[in-house]
Amino acid sequence: WIFVTFDIDAPPLAAFMAPFDGEFSVLGMGRCRTGNRQVWDLKCNWKIMNENNHDLYHVHATHADTFGAGITSDELRFNLRDKGRVSAFYNDPPLQPGGKSLFGPMPWMTDQPYDFACVGHLPPNLVLVGRSDSSVAVISWPVSVNETRLLAYQLFPETVFNQPELDRKFKSYDDFVRVILTEDTAIVAETHKAVAQENYRPGPISRLEANIHHCLNHYFAQLLDA
Repeated sequence: WIFVTFDIDAPPLAAFMAPFDGEFSVLGMGRCRTGNRQVWDLKCNWKIMNENNHDLYHVHATHADTFGAGITSDELRFNLRDKGRVSAFYNDPPLQPGGKSLFGPMPWMTDQPYDFACVGHLPPNLVLVGRSDSSVAVISWPVSVNETRLLAYQLFPETVFNQPELDRKFKSYDDFVRVILTEDTAIVAETHKAVAQENYRPGPISRLEANIHHCLNHYFAQLLDA
């Protein structure tokens, strides 16, 4: 990954990344390669996509047919970290139909449960989604006030790239993630239409949205720093 900052007072990258790396080094991304890459052009502001990426409400409904039906608010508890970061570790099977991995766990994940799952947000625009057999990095880029380009990279350990029928297996993962993101695209577009209305007024934030509140506060702190 390449990280860029315009902050002349920024700490060294290793120091800045250390807390995030401490939580997500279990995914071993340095020993992985990109198996699939997706590009999505969304009709919404980038902050709406950011909120959607770690919103618990929509997981139960929007993703009920893919991965969200078994995830509960009691199980998926977000850890609120400094500088707007969030993380969560829970149980959910690999991102495959029926939750059946086509590769088995990553070599360094054999001591983790088969249904190991995690998600993390590194402001401003990186979200990691991890499973026992792969991980997905989702990056949101603002295009305009009402357009966002979403990049999704699905990573697999280098050892699987020598397996037979690799294209077929990668396509199965690609198709499943594509279904998940298709479920999201309509939601974020409709949300953008709603908040863009002249008579829109935001409502209260519930306890289930503490992580969104945390991320928004960090965004405002950056915006209003001067």
